[in-house]
Amino acid sequence: MNRYIPSRLPPAVAKIVKAVPELENSYKVHISEHDGSVLGYIFLPDAVRELENQERDGRFGGDTLDRLSQAIEDELASSDPATEDLIALGLLEELANSSLWGEIRKKLGQRARAQLREMGIPVET
Repeated sequence: MNRYIPSRLPPAVAKIVKAVPELENSYKVHISEHDGSVLGYIFLPDAVRELENQERDGRFGGDTLDRLSQAIEDELASSDPATEDLIALGLLEELANSSLWGEIRKKLGQRARAQLREMGIPVET
C-alpha cells in the first residue's frame, strides 16, 4: 500500500487515491489542512480540481481518466449506500461540472452512467 494512505482513510477514498496516484499531492494537502483527517465530501472535489490543474499544466497521464473511471465503477459496485452517495455527490457531480467532463464521460461505466442519470445529469456523448 502507498505510504501516504493510512488504514483509517475511508475505503472508497483510499481505493481512488491508490488507483490514481496523481492525487497524492491533493491528499497530503487535504490531511494537513484537516488535522490528519480525511473528509471525503471535501477531498473528492479537491481531487477533481487537482486533476484539472494537472491537465491544464500538461502533467496529466494518458490513462489517468481510465483508472479514475474504473475506480468509480468499482466503488459503485460496493452496494454500500454511503459509498454510493460519496462517489455520486463528492466525485461524479464535481466531474460533471469540470473541464474533464467531456473526456471522462466517454469512459464511465454502466453504474456511473446510471447514477448520473438518476441525478439528472446527461451522460450521452
